[in-house]
Amino acid sequence: MFELFVVALLVGGAGYFFLKKNTERGADTVRAYIFMSDIETGLPVEIANRNARGSASSLSEAYIRLAKHHVDSQYQGKQLPFLADAEAAGFDRMGARQP
Repeated sequence: MFELFVVALLVGGAGYFFLKKNTERGADTVRAYIFMSDIETGLPVEIANRNARGSASSLSEAYIRLAKHHVDSQYQGKQLPFLADAEAAGFDRMGARQP
C-alpha cells in the first residue's frame, strides 16, 4: 500500500513539473514571437525585449494564435528551435519572465 502511495506521489510530481515547464515554454514562445516581430520591424533589441516582457496572463489570445501559427508553419511545430533563433537574435528569455 505504501509503495502505491509513493508511486502515485512520484507520478503526480512529475506531471506537475512537466506541465509547469510546458506552460513556461509556451509563454516564452509567445514572448519570443513578440520580440522577433519587433526586430523584423527594425526596433532595437532592448526595446523589443521590453515589449516582450510581461506576465503570462497579459499575453493576448491573438498573440498566442499568431505565435502558434508561426511555429507550426516555420518550425514544424517545434518551439525549442524557434526559441533558440530568438535567443540568437538577442531575446532575453529569463528577463521576459519578469513583469
